[in-house]
Amino acid sequence: MKMQEDQDVVIVGPGIAGLATAVALKKVGIRALVLEKSQGLRATGATLSLYPNAWASLDAFGVSHKLKSFYSPCTRSGAVLRVVHRKALLEALAEELPMETIRFSSNLTSITNQAQEGSSPHVALIKMEDGTTINAKPMGGAWVGHVSPRPWVEPRLQTICDAMHPMTPDLGQNECVALEDALVLGQQLGGLITPKKSCACSGGQSLRKIC
Repeated sequence: MKMQEDQDVVIVGPGIAGLATAVALKKVGIRALVLEKSQGLRATGATLSLYPNAWASLDAFGVSHKLKSFYSPCTRSGAVLRVVHRKALLEALAEELPMETIRFSSNLTSITNQAQEGSSPHVALIKMEDGTTINAKPMGGAWVGHVSPRPWVEPRLQTICDAMHPMTPDLGQNECVALEDALVLGQQLGGLITPKKSCACSGGQSLRKIC
């Protein structure tokens, strides 16, 4: 049976950037739908070097305490960091989200824009392999976050992490910047969709202040 549903924000891919963005949006009162084609979190990969900028974001998300108790700080080239398992980071972020946030076994076939009557903004139409159509509402612009190194060439899509600013692995900042991007995107979308709501994160600090 074909179904149609409306969502404020749709995130394609629950990697580090995708889950962190969903957590950032939750902090400002916005529920996001996260689509994943696999049957569970793809936690492949070994360890990640998280530098202070990443931990500042994790503090804002309210998840840093879950990791710091298991991973001790170390120093590399004068910088203090902690090396964590990718699986542990993904699970820590996923635990912050309502169970229905991540929709597994979701195979996306296309993303297109559809004009609405009058002067209203376009709606992003996301079509799934099972026939479901998801409408990303045009609340300040229809937003779909595709968090992958292969960005969609479509208007009204927001790309973050490697898709926005690729960098060489030796910098050790890919995951760190993904967390920062998620924090900033949560602030920006929060201002568009719920402009009267304070973009507060844990500890009463504003997202703008941390960034």
